[in-house]
Amino acid sequence: MLGFQTILNTGWDHDDIYVPSGFLRNAWNLCLPKGTLSILLSVMSYVLQGLSKEELLEQMRREEKELHLSPFTFHLKNDGADGEIIKRENEVRKLLERSGYEYPQNIESWLSLLVQVGILIEIRYKNRIFLDLVVEPYPVPEKILTFQDDELHFLLIHRESLKTHK
Repeated sequence: MLGFQTILNTGWDHDDIYVPSGFLRNAWNLCLPKGTLSILLSVMSYVLQGLSKEELLEQMRREEKELHLSPFTFHLKNDGADGEIIKRENEVRKLLERSGYEYPQNIESWLSLLVQVGILIEIRYKNRIFLDLVVEPYPVPEKILTFQDDELHFLLIHRESLKTHK
């Protein structure tokens, strides 16, 4: 954990819970499944409560049922707004698969993906595993995922546009 600032090793002195700015600043929102922000907010809340990974998963399984946080299933009509969602999620799935990752099918695989790409880390403490959220340096997608030239170009343009709209 040396060299990383995380929620647990730096503390969280804010009244509100929000995803670290690096998520949007580095354009992870373009590279991960729809709903990842909601998942990260839930994870962060449970991390701050001191829940172990297993306890966190138990809570999130409840949320998955109650709030319909299931990963995207591709079971929509392929027209209008649904067609755009399907297109976007298919592009994300292809990017993940090309990069050696699986598109998440449930909460566990979603959290596993976030650990694999370095947004979450696992910490072993007293024979239990806890999750923590990286704050800085926040991982950048192009060092972890395998982009085609046009995808990388779009990602970099999007990232640059965020800088000019501050």
